[in-house]
Amino acid sequence: IAVRGAKPLSPLQQFKLVLLGDMAVGKSSLVLRFVKGQFDEFQETTIGVVGTPEFNDLDG
Repeated sequence: IAVRGAKPLSPLQQFKLVLLGDMAVGKSSLVLRFVKGQFDEFQETTIGVVGTPEFNDLDG
């Protein structure tokens, strides 16, 4: 359905987010909380790189 004056949908855009910081400050916990809505009080230490793919629709 076309709506007069409506902007056409933009193509899918993909972004990569890189979190840098000191050890044991909660970077992996922050990602887990944002992506899956979970928080693990006893998160094991992650070494190196943790990849968590997530797809979201953003307005704008």
